[in-house]
Amino acid sequence: MHYKVIRMQISFMKLPCSKPVVLIAMGVVVILILNAVSSLPAESKLPAASDEIEKATQQFQSGKVGSAEKHYQKALKVEPNNPYAMMGVGQCLSSRGKTDEALDVMHRLTKQHPGFAPAYYTLGTLYETKGDIDQAKHFYRQYVEKSGGKIPPVPEMRLKLRHMGAF
Repeated sequence: MHYKVIRMQISFMKLPCSKPVVLIAMGVVVILILNAVSSLPAESKLPAASDEIEKATQQFQSGKVGSAEKHYQKALKVEPNNPYAMMGVGQCLSSRGKTDEALDVMHRLTKQHPGFAPAYYTLGTLYETKGDIDQAKHFYRQYVEKSGGKIPPVPEMRLKLRHMGAF
């Protein structure tokens, strides 16, 4: 099921990107955000923040990155340290080619929420995009460690992490 979602994500998104790995990673991160938000206990979600995150994720999946970023920013106004909203902003910046800004957001996210595994995967992808393979491997390994050493369920993600030596 996750595989089909990623394929739909890639085929509908028309982003200025020369590397297929970035599109796959964005699809994976959207799935991670959706899974993480849906698994949060009800008391840990502020209704307005989670509603905005859900709207943003739908917009992002539809390729409406600008609209998605606005919804993620609205969520951050309600809940300034929400890791899912921060992650979404980072993904939006990345998809628009603002890699350095995305890196700043993702590093802030890992400082505020050091156990938030998807952020480390995104950092790995961003560094891989920049051509910094050593940093990419470092963050992919961090992702695996923060995920409890479990093999990711998404085939592309598993292959990438194995290829990069993360597990």
